[in-house]
Amino acid sequence: MTNEKKKKIRLVLIGALILAGGILYAIMGSRGQETFVVERTVESRLSDSSRQSAESEAGMISEEGTTSGEEESSGPPDIFVHVCGAVAHPDHVYRLPAGSRVEDAVNAAGGPEPDAALRMLNLAAFLSDGQRIYVPAEGEESFAQAILFPEIITEESSGSHLTDLNKASKIELEELPGIGPALAERIIAYRKEHGGFSNVEELLNVKGIGSVLFSRLQSLITAGTEA
Repeated sequence: MTNEKKKKIRLVLIGALILAGGILYAIMGSRGQETFVVERTVESRLSDSSRQSAESEAGMISEEGTTSGEEESSGPPDIFVHVCGAVAHPDHVYRLPAGSRVEDAVNAAGGPEPDAALRMLNLAAFLSDGQRIYVPAEGEESFAQAILFPEIITEESSGSHLTDLNKASKIELEELPGIGPALAERIIAYRKEHGGFSNVEELLNVKGIGSVLFSRLQSLITAGTEA
C-alpha cells in the first residue's frame, strides 16, 4: 500500500471520528435540555401545589376567624337593674353586661354612700334582668330583710318585723334607720312620761323626729298597748 493511500485512509478515519463525536455531542445535548425541562416542570408543579395549599389554609383560617367573630357578636344581651338605697345615684335603672354582679350594679350607681351597710350585701352575687338592688344604710338592718330587696313587702310578711314603740328596748330602737342612742332615750322617756304611744304618728312629738325621718320609720314601727 502506497503512502498516498495510507493518508487517505487516515483522513477518512479522522473524518468518521469527528462525525461520530458531533453526533454524540448532539444527542447528549438534547438529553440535557430534556432533563432541564423536566426538572423545571416538576419545580413549577411543586410551587403551584405549595401555593394552593397555603391559600387553602389561609382560607380556612379566615373562615374560622369569621365564625368566631359572629359568635362573639351574638353573645347574651345586656341586662337592666334598678338600684336604690344608699348609693350616689339611687332610684335609676342601669344597663349592665350579662354576667355582672351586685358590686357592678353598686358601682354603676356611682358607688356606695359613706353610711352604706355593704356587709348586708353579697357583692359577688350574679344579677338577673329586671332585678331590683337595695343598698341599706347603717341602722337599716331590720328593714333590709333580703340582700336583694323584694319588689313587694306585704303587711303579713313584714308585720313580724315591726318595732313596737311601746315595748322596744333602747337597743331595738337603735336598730331603726336614723335612730341613735340619743333619740332612742328620748323615745323611751316620752313613752314613760305619756303612758305610751297611742299611734305611730305620735312619734313626731319626740324632739329630733321630723317628717323626713318619720317617713322612713313609718312602715317599720307599730304602737301596741303598753305591757
